[in-house]
Amino acid sequence: MITTGEQITGDLHLRAEVCVIGTGAGGAVVAKELAEAGRDVVVLEQGGYYTREDFTQREDEMMPLLYEDMGQRATVDQTIMIMQGRNVGGSTVHNLCYCFRTPQPILEKWRREAGLRDMSYEQMLPSFERVEKMLKVKEILPHEINTLNNKIREGCEKLGYHGLVARHNRENCTTSGFCLLGCPFDAKQSMLITYIPAASNAGARIYANCPVKKIHADGGRVRAVEGVVVDALNRPRHRVHVDAQLVVLSAGAINSPQILLNSEIATSSGQVGRNLHLHPSILLAGVYDEDIYGY
Repeated sequence: MITTGEQITGDLHLRAEVCVIGTGAGGAVVAKELAEAGRDVVVLEQGGYYTREDFTQREDEMMPLLYEDMGQRATVDQTIMIMQGRNVGGSTVHNLCYCFRTPQPILEKWRREAGLRDMSYEQMLPSFERVEKMLKVKEILPHEINTLNNKIREGCEKLGYHGLVARHNRENCTTSGFCLLGCPFDAKQSMLITYIPAASNAGARIYANCPVKKIHADGGRVRAVEGVVVDALNRPRHRVHVDAQLVVLSAGAINSPQILLNSEIATSSGQVGRNLHLHPSILLAGVYDEDIYGY
């Protein structure tokens, strides 16, 4: 069941075995797996709940709905824009559908530096395959690669750079080119149309428009989650309190550490909120003799 902020008419006081914070690529998968395993799950999402009927393919309408800070979130020095999702399904609703497994060298680095010895590539392989099946991950076919990307590939080959054609999670794609604004055709196999419905069908209670402010802990264990219900303009309307035996924090690489800092949890190392890595998405422009259509 998915409940939106408009449907909540007063303060919420909930109980659950597990409270999952966030409905993106992390939280949605956890919610589905735990709910199907018979756990009582409550999921809190700070953004709204939007479906294909809401995706108008207009930037001025979709950016405020689907993105943090209406698509204007950036680093302090304004050098890198951060296209972070703020809706049920998280960034999977507006991303470009590229799907890749955690590279083996990264898993080795985690094993070597963080002691995660149960996360070798071989151990992770069944999980990779299970998620890829759910998301209908497949190869991008040659005819689906546009002129723009073929030019980039030609340039890489001439310069001797290594490259690859990514896999993706589109099904019956119309190639409309509006992936960044939400897919009005449900071709994009995002959390919104895959894991979230599966979690809901398994009994997870999902609440949209409920940003989390703090996690309460006592005696070395989490006890509750505190948040608010907001309206369409992100103004607080009601309080949310969830008593939970377990909390899964999946609010993204920026909001998750912010919640930890607000809660004064796991901060003894002084590393919470540090060591963020971002993909800068460098823009390249060129002049050609023939027309190049980016979409």
